[in-house]
Amino acid sequence: MIFRLINKKLGATVPTARSFGLKPAVLIAFIAALALAGCDEFIAPELDTTAPAEVGGLNAAPGDAQVVLTWEDPADSDLLFVTITCKFGPITQWKDVGKGIQTATFTGLLNGTECTFTVQTEDTTRNKSAGVTVKATPTPRVAMPTATPGAGTYTGNQTVTLSTATAGAAIYYTLDGTPPTAIPANLYSAPITVSMGTTLKAIAVKAGMLDSAVRTAAYSNQVITPIANPGAGTYIGPQTVTLSTATAGANIYYTLNGNTPTTGSTRYTTSITVSMGTTLKAIAVKTGMANSAVLEAAYTQAGTVATPTADPVAGAYAGPQTVTLSTATAGAAIYYTLDGTPPTAIPANLYSAPITVSMGTTLKAIAVKTGMIDSAVLTAEYIQIGTVVTPTADPVAGAYIGPQTVTLATTTAGAAIYYTLDGTPPTAIPANLYSAPITVSMGTTLKAIAVK
Repeated sequence: MIFRLINKKLGATVPTARSFGLKPAVLIAFIAALALAGCDEFIAPELDTTAPAEVGGLNAAPGDAQVVLTWEDPADSDLLFVTITCKFGPITQWKDVGKGIQTATFTGLLNGTECTFTVQTEDTTRNKSAGVTVKATPTPRVAMPTATPGAGTYTGNQTVTLSTATAGAAIYYTLDGTPPTAIPANLYSAPITVSMGTTLKAIAVKAGMLDSAVRTAAYSNQVITPIANPGAGTYIGPQTVTLSTATAGANIYYTLNGNTPTTGSTRYTTSITVSMGTTLKAIAVKTGMANSAVLEAAYTQAGTVATPTADPVAGAYAGPQTVTLSTATAGAAIYYTLDGTPPTAIPANLYSAPITVSMGTTLKAIAVKTGMIDSAVLTAEYIQIGTVVTPTADPVAGAYIGPQTVTLATTTAGAAIYYTLDGTPPTAIPANLYSAPITVSMGTTLKAIAVK
């Protein structure tokens, strides 16, 4: 509504004002307030009943379960917003879109079901246009292709396989960074070789469906990871290690303290000595290429093979012994000699079965296992046991006219003598121990042995 209010005291006309669609009660209060302000004449309002013009250039772009509307607002200065009604089947959706936005997206629609959109304009006095109608049918979209291996940094050309989850869809691709189109020259049919520095783009297409989104996969060149020779492992002592990379012209940087190497680390120029318990890390670097992955090589001190044992052990025996050799280190081989020389790991010295060791022999043996330190040398001496000299009796056996005081002796120093007087063989028990001359009656048989 248009109001023209006159102040008689001033003889002036108050400028035109617009009600903006006020309700009657609010309008009355508005007029009363103006009267208090000195506006004492009211001229009947002029009603705005003209609807704004329709939107222009209305377009509906169907998508997967959605439709995107775009349009151009009319030039009406009093345009307030645009009202959109969407009908599909028994379902109705609506949106109010503010002036100047000129786009709206309807989601959750049914693929294959036609949707009718009515777009009406509305001004500040609630005048609404008849509306413009457009129809669109949401269409499912083909699944975007996947590339295997995917985009990334690699040390050489990659054989890439393209696929899509949409059965029956065809894939089209380019390798020059341009958007792919569905032309025979771009059709994917077999794995493709992708050079480094290439950007692969691919779409999947199927009749009756929207084309997939574009898959973009960039493949970048990377310096080949250094290798160490000898490589990580268990060793019996420090190793002289050389580093190299198959990427010509690349520089190698390394650390020996476990830190990740950078171009600020030590530059490799010649072979390096790596102590046991050290972790070597290295990268290769070349201008214009991504740095290599980090080589990590741990050098571990080898364990020592357990020293062989002999059964029976070294000692004094009455005759040759059948000796078994063994080691607690599983998988170790044992080598031995019987002539007192240090054993070496040659086939002639390999232990395979119990061996006969003569008295007066020195057995030596070692245990050996790949990747471990050889065992210490077992030395076992086998000695022949000597025989104690038979005791002598003084006076010796014979015929006497009465009891004799008999002294027993042996020339084996340190030997003990045991005896009996009843004719039984003597044994080394305390009751039989000789300690002083003994009285031997006539008709008695003395028996004695010496023990050491």
